[in-house]
Amino acid sequence: MCACGLVLMGGCARPGGDVARGQVSFTVNDILGRCVTRYAALRTLRARGLVRDYRTGDRRVAKICWEFDGRERCRIQIEMDAAIVLGDHWWSFDVTSERYRRHRPFTRTPIQTAALLLSDGVPFLLPAIMTTGDQAFRMSRSRAFSDWRLEGVDWHAEHPCYVLARRGWGPYKGGRLRIWIDQDCYLVRGWALAAPSAGGRDEVVAGCKYYDLIVDEVFPADRFELRPPKPILLSQPRARTTIDD
Repeated sequence: MCACGLVLMGGCARPGGDVARGQVSFTVNDILGRCVTRYAALRTLRARGLVRDYRTGDRRVAKICWEFDGRERCRIQIEMDAAIVLGDHWWSFDVTSERYRRHRPFTRTPIQTAALLLSDGVPFLLPAIMTTGDQAFRMSRSRAFSDWRLEGVDWHAEHPCYVLARRGWGPYKGGRLRIWIDQDCYLVRGWALAAPSAGGRDEVVAGCKYYDLIVDEVFPADRFELRPPKPILLSQPRARTTIDD
């Protein structure tokens, strides 16, 4: 079912097409507030999609899967690399030895740390939202969501989404973060981090697009045991190995 007709003056396009531009009836505070509330109510979350890393000439695009059981149990997999976090303790899978290696705790954010090491430094948004709530969208505790602006609506990962953006996020000075929030479930369907280039234009350096978002499922009892990862399967037939937006 297409939901964007409820929030746009201009109607809604078919999946895969362009969304008609129009006036959005919700504010930034409305959208981000509902997003934060939605994540706070989750018991479990599985997110599958594509992660892109354009920081080098390789322009890598890979399949990614997050599985959260509460706020302290997480399994992250990028292609056949995986890490499991249980509270303050975490393990990463070594493809060569086909064994998990335990890491000594050295930060207060083990899920973010595991994701950074697994991806060679991609600054993921999802673990911050799951573990810190509304602080993931703020530059400080006192500034609410005033740094964000609403750019409109667009299709992303085959779903109608609100598009929001802000400056000054991530490791790049002057970097711009754009996020796509699903109009139906208010979960983040994707994000893209852009950095100023030598020519003065913003160029995307990293991002994610989540085709599959599954909430409050009951995970198998062995889901967070140290078992070798299996290939990630995406349900969307249009999911590609490139990201062009």
